[in-house]
Amino acid sequence: MKPEEMNLLRKRYYDLKGQKEKIMKVKMDLLELEKSPEVQRYLELVGEYQEIRDEGIADIENKDDDFFIRRAINFSKITPTNDIYVYIGAYKYNYETDITHGVSDYLVGRGDVTADYFVYYNLEERYRNSVVVPYQEVNEFEERHHIIIPKEFFNRDYYFSHLQEEYFKTIVLESEEQAFLKVKKLFKENTKN
Repeated sequence: MKPEEMNLLRKRYYDLKGQKEKIMKVKMDLLELEKSPEVQRYLELVGEYQEIRDEGIADIENKDDDFFIRRAINFSKITPTNDIYVYIGAYKYNYETDITHGVSDYLVGRGDVTADYFVYYNLEERYRNSVVVPYQEVNEFEERHHIIIPKEFFNRDYYFSHLQEEYFKTIVLESEEQAFLKVKKLFKENTKN
């Protein structure tokens, strides 16, 4: 072995031994600190914090009330009791098949007498179960139920989602009666009282 190689070998050996001594000192200091009640409590809290995060929602501390309302809705059984429907659109059957998209009915204006059916979403339904009402039965349906007609022609799905979120948020944070009163002013005239 060349003298410079032997020197380098010794240097590496002593460097590694120095690292071991440094690690052992840090380890001994950690073991000594772990005896402290404050450090033990800290370590318990860190473990609990990580356990909650692992089993729950990632980044939960940065979520807002709306997120928790949506989650609560998704994991709760909800039986609609207030009979509130949001008008989504009037449609005319399309009997032509588009090769790319399949059969797709036409959205027509609410007052269009050629409409074949109207679609409504129940405000208290979690999964936007649509109610399809034949055109001839629309007046009777709207007289028996509370109907909300969005002012916007476009984005009715967005309107419904936002209104539903506000409705459930009011139920959770205030009361069901208060939620009903807030949406009542949106009801179409000549609907169920």
